[in-house]
Amino acid sequence: AQLAASEAGVSAQARFANQDLFVTDLTAASVITLYLLPEVNLQLRPKLLALKPGTRIVSHDWDLGDWLADETIRLHTPEKPVGLGGMSQVFLWYVPAPVAGQWQMSLAGSSIPWRLNIEQQYQRLHLVAQQNAQRVNVRGVRLWGTALRMLVFARVGENTVAHLFTGTIADGQMTGTVQVYDTQPPRTIT
Repeated sequence: AQLAASEAGVSAQARFANQDLFVTDLTAASVITLYLLPEVNLQLRPKLLALKPGTRIVSHDWDLGDWLADETIRLHTPEKPVGLGGMSQVFLWYVPAPVAGQWQMSLAGSSIPWRLNIEQQYQRLHLVAQQNAQRVNVRGVRLWGTALRMLVFARVGENTVAHLFTGTIADGQMTGTVQVYDTQPPRTIT
């Protein structure tokens, strides 16, 4: 494997080791690839979830149980002699940032804070949002590693206006931009 990596010119980006998977320190990795049996994937899952948020994990054929993949690709592989009957599946996960808990957001130029209560299971989030102690609708919530996107429908004057938040989570803080769809084109607030 090391010779092939050298011949391909990627030996500086890849490292191969013959070590105990459950003892090996994986914290320096930004991408981990797996081709393990399902029960081994499940045993390894807690170690993978402890990696730096945003670390990519790719698995061939076997998932990580109830930690649903961020992306799944099914490939027709008639030359594959074993496995899923001429099919391969490739799963991709981004280690999710921890975001569960109470959050308060404020927009530049606005004195009205938003409060968020976030429940988290892996990258799946359930949000309850409030503006001025009034619950507001949240749709399209998505967490990819440290990247967060959500669409919040909040009151602006007499109207309900869509606010598209896109940002990142780092060091216990959310930062990003909000596009407010009350004008054409939408206003962007950072």
